[in-house]
Formats: sequence, structure tokens, C-alpha cells
Amino acid sequence: MTVADFLALARQRRPVCFGVERGTRRRIAELLSRVGLADLADRPLSVLSGGELRRVLLANAIDPLPELLLLDEPASGLDEMAIVQMEDILLALQREAGLTVLMVSHDLDQVRRLADRVTVLNRAVQRDGPPAEVLTADLPAILLAARWAAGAGDRTSNTRSWSAAFSVCSFWRRSSAV
Repeated sequence: MTVADFLALARQRRPVCFGVERGTRRRIAELLSRVGLADLADRPLSVLSGGELRRVLLANAIDPLPELLLLDEPASGLDEMAIVQMEDILLALQREAGLTVLMVSHDLDQVRRLADRVTVLNRAVQRDGPPAEVLTADLPAILLAARWAAGAGDRTSNTRSWSAAFSVCSFWRRSSAV
């Protein structure tokens, strides 16, 4: 199955085994251009890199443009170049189309770069507000203390890094121009 076949599945009534309709192919070209993959329409999905595949999935998710896009660890497993590309695409969508994004992440540097509101969860809301107020130097200590208080720090539990003990939900609001 090619990238175009995959994207056509939700965009045309005719089964893709009979071909991609001309109008659908134009829409797919627009979507792939938006995520920086204009030349990959005829490439098989199975040969795409992880970053390319994530961008194809993002193209699928933004047509039609939702009011809210939910992302779970969008940079997980991607190399630095793919992370930068994905972040640039998401920021452009937010700026140009007014897309609101809710992202769950353990990558605090990425959250600092992208979010305008952050909620830190560790079985309950630990902090909520602008990144500069929420993502402070004492955050790891607060999260570890909450984890120990909940009994997760005893000797019988698995030893995990502190970052696995919490989730950060970040929000990017719709732009006021939309």
C-alpha cells in the first residue's frame, strides 16, 4: 500500500484497489506538501522512516482539520531532525490554521519549546499554568516526593527513572486570528 492509497482510504468512496480518484489525488498532494512529503505519494508505507510515517499519519489526522488534535509522545523514537520537522509542522498548523493541540510528553525541553499551557500529572494534577511557572528546577523533587508518598518508592517496586512517574499535558491554544 502506498502513501497515496493509505490517505485515499478515508477520502474517497471508491475502494483504493480500483485506483485513487483525481480529486482525491490533488487533496493528498496538498496534505503531503503541508507535512513536507510531497514527493512520497507513490512510495510504499513499508519503506518510510519513522519520522516520515509519523508525518503521513499527521497528514491523515488534519484532514479535515479538527478543533483539537491529541498527540501522545509525538517525538518518541524519532531522531533529532525528525523531531524538528514535526515541531515545525505542528507550530505552522497552530499559527496558520489555528489548530489547538493537546500533547502528552515526558520531553520537558519539547514542552518548553511548544506549549503555552502545561499540566503536570502524577496520579493527580501536580501543577498547571504557563511553562515558565510550571517547569521549574524543583519539579523533579516535587514529583519524586509525590511518588514516594503514593507508595511507589518502596523497595518492592520497580526502579524507574523519575520521568516515567509523570505525564505532562501541554496545550497550544487556537490563535486569536481564527
